[in-house]
Amino acid sequence: MLAAVAALATTPLVSRLLPKADQAKGLKVMRGSLIYGKDSGLADIYDGGYELYTDHGVIDAAQQLYTRDKDVYEVTVHSLKSPREALEFLKYWQKENKINKAEKTDASVGFTRITATPAAFYSTKKYLTIVNVSTSKVNPTTKERAHMASLAKALAMAVENNIKHLAN
Repeated sequence: MLAAVAALATTPLVSRLLPKADQAKGLKVMRGSLIYGKDSGLADIYDGGYELYTDHGVIDAAQQLYTRDKDVYEVTVHSLKSPREALEFLKYWQKENKINKAEKTDASVGFTRITATPAAFYSTKKYLTIVNVSTSKVNPTTKERAHMASLAKALAMAVENNIKHLAN
């Protein structure tokens, strides 16, 4: 029991904010997929180009993969220096994705993208959650993409819930 408490204490908070298996709405956590990065270690998550994230105030990030059928949901939670920086980075992604209006949830602001690659982007306190969806389906229908985007949002809302309970 003490070893478990000690391990939890050394696990970066951003990693503990990722959705747990019971929060994943029918998705399965891909074993061994957890990646944590800080500073230049963010390159482990972004395979280069991490400077975009550090330039926007990202301190560290954790990423985990979830699967459903042949779809893969890549959930990345970023810790930024302040809530303002998290919101500004969300606005950057909103502009990049040509999304006119973000929605407000209980504790977050964000949007979903229903394109060939559905995604969800949500800012909560000093955290930015990005959920990207990859599918092996050839030309998924709008309805299929909308469903993938809704599952991406559900994962982002699980992160929001974890932030409300774990991060002050």
